[in-house]
Amino acid sequence: MTLLLQEGAAPGQPRQWLLSSILFLAITLLLQCPQLTASFRTDPTGASTSWDPTAGTVLSNITKDVVLQFIPANKSHILTHIATDNANSDVYLGAVNRLYQLDGRTMKPIHQVVTGPRLDSDRCPATGCDSDVEKSLTDNYNKLLVVAPSTESIIACGSVSQGACDTYRRGNLSVHNHYIPKSVAANDPYSSTFAFIGPERYSTFGESEALYIGTTFTSRGNYRHDVPALATRNLVDLNFSKYTFSEQSLLGIDVKHRDHFLVKYVYGFNASNYVYFLAVQKKSHHPGQEEAGYISRISRICISDDNYNSYTEISLECHVSHDPGYNLVQDAAIFEAGHDLAASIGILAGDQVMIAAFSKSQGHTDKPQKSTAICLYSVKDIDARFDENIHMCFNGSSRYRNMEYISGTISDGKCPRKWSTGNIRNFCDVGLKISGSAPLVSRSVLRLNSSLVTSVVATAAGSSHTVAFLGTSVGTIKKILLTSSEEAAEYSELDVDPDHAILQGMRFTRNKQYIYVLSKFKASKVAVQSCSYYADCSSCLLARDPYCGWCSLEKRCTVASACENAGFSSPRWLNVRSGQQCIDFEAIDPDGLPFSTEASRIQLTIRTLPALPSGAKYQCVWGTSPPTDAQVTSTGLTCPAPPLRQRPSIPRLTDHTLVPLSVRSSETNKDFVSRNFAFYDCSRHTTCGSCVRSNWACNWCVYQNSCTHNSSTCRKTVVSGEQNPVKLPVHGINACPRFLPRNNDLLASDGSRTELFLAVRNLPTPTAGQLGFQCVVSIEGATMLVTAIESADNDDIIICEPAVYHYEAEVPEYNASLTLVWNRNHEVGTRILTLYKCGVLGAHRGQADCSLCVTRHRRYRCSWCLGSCNFAGLCPASARPLLSPHHQDLPSPPTGTCPNPRIDMIHPLSGPLEGGTLVTIEGSNLGLRKEDVLKNVYIGDVLCSVEEYHVSVKILCRTGEVPPRFRMGELEFSVRVTTPAGTTMSTVMFSYKNVTIDNIWPPQGPMSGGTVISIGGHYLNIGTNITAMLDGLPCKVNKTQSSSQRLVCTTSRNGAFSLDTTKPQTQRMIRTLTVTIDNAVRMMRRPFTYTPDPSVQELKPLRSPWSGGRIITVHGSYLDAVQTPQITVLFHERVLNSSTCKVVSPSLMECPSPPVDRNVIIALLRDRRSSEAEVVSDSYSQLDVDIISRNLRSPRQNIGNSLALDVGFIMDN
Repeated sequence: MTLLLQEGAAPGQPRQWLLSSILFLAITLLLQCPQLTASFRTDPTGASTSWDPTAGTVLSNITKDVVLQFIPANKSHILTHIATDNANSDVYLGAVNRLYQLDGRTMKPIHQVVTGPRLDSDRCPATGCDSDVEKSLTDNYNKLLVVAPSTESIIACGSVSQGACDTYRRGNLSVHNHYIPKSVAANDPYSSTFAFIGPERYSTFGESEALYIGTTFTSRGNYRHDVPALATRNLVDLNFSKYTFSEQSLLGIDVKHRDHFLVKYVYGFNASNYVYFLAVQKKSHHPGQEEAGYISRISRICISDDNYNSYTEISLECHVSHDPGYNLVQDAAIFEAGHDLAASIGILAGDQVMIAAFSKSQGHTDKPQKSTAICLYSVKDIDARFDENIHMCFNGSSRYRNMEYISGTISDGKCPRKWSTGNIRNFCDVGLKISGSAPLVSRSVLRLNSSLVTSVVATAAGSSHTVAFLGTSVGTIKKILLTSSEEAAEYSELDVDPDHAILQGMRFTRNKQYIYVLSKFKASKVAVQSCSYYADCSSCLLARDPYCGWCSLEKRCTVASACENAGFSSPRWLNVRSGQQCIDFEAIDPDGLPFSTEASRIQLTIRTLPALPSGAKYQCVWGTSPPTDAQVTSTGLTCPAPPLRQRPSIPRLTDHTLVPLSVRSSETNKDFVSRNFAFYDCSRHTTCGSCVRSNWACNWCVYQNSCTHNSSTCRKTVVSGEQNPVKLPVHGINACPRFLPRNNDLLASDGSRTELFLAVRNLPTPTAGQLGFQCVVSIEGATMLVTAIESADNDDIIICEPAVYHYEAEVPEYNASLTLVWNRNHEVGTRILTLYKCGVLGAHRGQADCSLCVTRHRRYRCSWCLGSCNFAGLCPASARPLLSPHHQDLPSPPTGTCPNPRIDMIHPLSGPLEGGTLVTIEGSNLGLRKEDVLKNVYIGDVLCSVEEYHVSVKILCRTGEVPPRFRMGELEFSVRVTTPAGTTMSTVMFSYKNVTIDNIWPPQGPMSGGTVISIGGHYLNIGTNITAMLDGLPCKVNKTQSSSQRLVCTTSRNGAFSLDTTKPQTQRMIRTLTVTIDNAVRMMRRPFTYTPDPSVQELKPLRSPWSGGRIITVHGSYLDAVQTPQITVLFHERVLNSSTCKVVSPSLMECPSPPVDRNVIIALLRDRRSSEAEVVSDSYSQLDVDIISRNLRSPRQNIGNSLALDVGFIMDN
């Protein structure tokens, strides 16, 4: 396999990569595999055109909305402009130092053109420089990119060479037609240039296309004076369309004002006989009046005016609740209105409307705030307001044209005297150059208080609705339904390129099913709708997407055109705006049938059932059975129940089986509504409770002890089920023979003779021949039968006669099962019988504990006698129990106390002199409550403060600080605990130690962290809580690798670390290492230095066998900053293998190439090609599929003797 270095920087610049958690290099292991490095498409001429994989990467199915993304190979190639050619689906991208031609269907790069950096100087004209002018390598920002169909060319202008332009062959960007040495665009990266192609009628020979362009004036160099603000240029050599002594198709800012009165051109378009430009400019053209702020303006020029005399401009305002503060237009778009919007505006459907996004300015600047207002303007209203302002000048209402800042004013800037001009039928035939005083005002349809909209497009969705797509400064697109001239609603927001602004100039595809979206680093293809994503009617309508509707009879979410006979009847295609609800069952009567019931008819109530064409009919489908014809009723349908032989059997341990009941239209042959229908069997229930609580119409026959749907088969008492629509006199769960809700648990001490009392209700009276009551007790798999009798004092009490219960398990409690039955197997109910052992409840770790025993809950009646914990009833009177909470049951009161406390274990056995160690003490009889030991635990003479207490057996306390007068010699002390029963001391000693730190290794590590450092000293593993900090950065301690003389920790990422590789990293010297062990704090000055992360500039050799092992020499910087660098081999970001490198010096290391499993590569290629084929088939036409599929060959055919793989490095973190 061959290692190739891909270009990672501009020509002449060093290639360098910053290493982070896994360092991905622009290095490729190339295995000879043409299909991996090139694919093919067929252009309109039938020629084969190769993709250019070095141009960038194409991602597919990023989200349900973002179907494709093109990402340039180098992040320095920042994207700036997009242009589309709808004739052949080509997409053209302008970028810094690059132009790209993409196939719009797949977003794969067909061609890339290198446009920079170039040797340039502001002192050079567009025609070139004298040799004595000093030039420097300058990035070329694309400023203008348009498709010119009439000349079969692509026009691209950059920021170098005074904004000169190049033309390329349309459809083949690699063919350069001409360099046009004219100053056309702005010659810096940030000044605006906006251009579009529109009609011009400057001659009597008809209409032709021209380039309309607006350019912000820049003062960079001496050659900007001949660049007008607005101009019309021909498409061949970009000369002005008209340029004579008296007629010039351009408009300039007056020389007195152009240096400070800068106009930012935002958008332009053509409609009927005019072209329009939108711009942001200062409110006043006079210097020193910056506090007046900025405004938005719209200008208009007749397409027949070859001297720009018809130029007129007015203010463009978007008001939010009478707030004109949204003064900066960010983007705009022209579109044809749908029926609903057109009707609300008062225009015809299909008439043109402009949508514009405005923001508020930050103070008096032209920088936008993060808030947006959206306004709509019909072209009809735009022209009317222009004409009104012109009339105000010509009828005497205005005295001045207010155009002092424009070159070539008319009539010294004065309006004609009233009645001096007569009737003017066509304002394109007279000199205007008017700045109107009456603004074009619209009320906002939508306000976004926390979003800055940076790009906007709109279109009609179907015949009625109109939608807008708003790109934001945070890389999202908001989908907006434009309901009227003053109202809009956001119905969705999707991520395209998070945290990167969407650029102006979003474009629809030819069929308007997708939008091409541009951000700095990505060109995305975004679906206007994702109807198929919604799996049911509710989610389809809740999406509120005007494109989407529920195709009822096909049971899928679609656009209207994809739903068969969508317009035949209204419920067939349900849209959020239709106001109709999803088609579904309102009711099914009955909603279940007894399994054995023969023929029956089921009534289906269905709302808004669509009418069917002649010959079509509705059918009922039961599971997998053949469909049967349904009868249409006034409320829905009637379906026959399936015959017994077609009903599935009921599974064991259940009482029903569910069969899907669906309704199908013979027209579409698809089930469009479905619900499970139950066939049930009541006899599966064996108790009254489960019978009457079942979901079906079941009844409990008390004396037959059976459950049935047919109550006529019962004798004597019948209890109707809670879901049975027929309520009998005895009804529901409260009428069943049952236990009463329990107030207390049933308890029995292991080995003691116990009588149990059960509270019951509704017990039957056994008849002649039936047996009485019994208690059936199940313990550890064994069953006891205990005779039960009714209480003589209370009919609702059943008494299980005295019996001894026993369980083998050595656990405190065991839950046995007690079932009350009559007539041997007629069950009343089951309860839990809790058996317990005082001997286990009153013991800890197998040893009897008096304190535990006497503090157990009173319900257990445990007492301390005969040296152990026993059930109180088993303590003989002669034993004289020492302590018992139940002494009132004993013949004489208890005497004595529990035995003295005992300490069995302490942990840890050492801690720092400063204290703070949490010590765990375990033993026996360590008090009855926390108050017994509070302030009674000492280590030597130092108090250990109790923080947690477990009755009798466990104390957690925190050590105090050893006073300075005691810090001499060996500081080893017993732990002393005092309780009311006495005092005990531990036999093992607790030691106080003086913690020290002496050294650290290694003394340096990379910014991204991950360095394992070793801190030397004494007593570094004592105490309970250990931390290490490098200034404010944690160093994660590894206790398992630490010892008394060594503390091991791993450095974290330097807080000043940045993933921005354009910013150079600098060393950071740590001022203080702080090691904290409980309350002990130790410091070391200047222990460690964070060095810049390693970078790699070169690898060689560039070949390795599949088996690996070849030594690859790596040149770079700061390579010694890491401890165990590794080289990795990756396939599409999946790590295949790695090997450890040897660092020779800070600038050199040697790495054995990792082996690669050839079979794994083949499997990965097969999976990847399969997924690519699925994307193709989902997204493109059959013709596209045929073209692309020819290149998705078997992976095994593509594996030759070599393969291209990525290489990365793991550098600590």
